[in-house]
Amino acid sequence: MILSPSTTFQPVLERVATEIAQTPARRWPADHVPALTACARHSFGMAVAALDGPAYGVWAVAG
Repeated sequence: MILSPSTTFQPVLERVATEIAQTPARRWPADHVPALTACARHSFGMAVAALDGPAYGVWAVAG
């Protein structure tokens, strides 16, 4: 997928989140970031911030 400066990242993030939600539970807490070790094991989130200002994100807590 080629992204242009005018591309909105929200649909891309939502597609990735949907695919991850459909994978078997093989997630581990993000222990490389101490504050994230307190998060629920099945929490998921990601974000992209463009240099020109817009920010996009998705997050979910499953099961």
